[in-house]
Formats: sequence, structure tokens, C-alpha cells
Amino acid sequence: MRKSKIKTTEVVDSKTGEILGKKFEKVSYEGPENFVKMYFDDISRLFQLTASQYKVLFALLPRMTWESEVVFTSSIRTEIQKAIGLSASTFKNTLQMLQQLGLILRIENNRYLLNPHIFAKGTPVDIKRIQMQVTYDKNGRMIKTTYDRQLDIDFPSEQELK
Repeated sequence: MRKSKIKTTEVVDSKTGEILGKKFEKVSYEGPENFVKMYFDDISRLFQLTASQYKVLFALLPRMTWESEVVFTSSIRTEIQKAIGLSASTFKNTLQMLQQLGLILRIENNRYLLNPHIFAKGTPVDIKRIQMQVTYDKNGRMIKTTYDRQLDIDFPSEQELK
């Protein structure tokens, strides 16, 4: 999506430092339509994802709504399974393992919520901030996330994600 903004620059006399006025310039740039913001490689390492967990999670992301929700019919489920080379039972088991890890939440049959503390989809305005901080010490790892969207559903706490 093509966007534009007005860039304002002060015009300053180089000898006296006096501000002579302002210069206005229209600047055009290519803005993102929408995007998914995440730390996928870090998530994969931190949660020690198996190959099938990685594949399933990565396949769900393009289908995620701006509310972090993924809904799929049996035909979409079959399409995903074929695309990533998993049987129906392995796919189902993998979804359950991703739930146990706190990365997704099953809302109802074929309807999941990706943890919005980790994944977000939208425009830069919609996603003001998503941060993940990982601290390692003698007690293990501590994952702390910051997300600025109001949530009605509780995901595992930072302590539960250890």
C-alpha cells in the first residue's frame, strides 16, 4: 500500500544559527498492508519445538486473523496436513502439544487462538508493541512478554511458560 507523509525540516542560517523558516516536503513510501510480528526462530529454540510442531505452527500463522484466531474447516485442515506432510493423527497430536506449551489455545472444535503475547497480526498501528525477553539463570529460563492489546482470554503466565 502506497502511503505518504509530510516531512518538516527547519531552515537554519548556517552562520548565525537563526531559524529562517520551515521546509515542507511530501514523502511517499511503501507501507505494509499487514504483517505477522513474532520471534519465530527464538520461539522454536526456547520451546524446543519438534519438526512437526514447527511445521504446524508455521502453517497456522498465515491463517491467523487480526484477533490472533485461526479457524479451519476439515478441508483446510486436510490441505495443511498435506502441505506439511503430516497424518491426521500426528496433526491433531501436534496441536495438543502446542496447547500444552502455551503457544495456542483451543477455543472450540477447529478454532484456536495463537498466544497474542507472542504472535500478532495487523498494521503497524494495530501492533504498537510486542516484546519478548528471555533471561537465563541457574534456575532455568524466564520468558517475559509485553503486549499492548486487551485480552479476554488468559494464556499461561510467565511462570507457567518456564
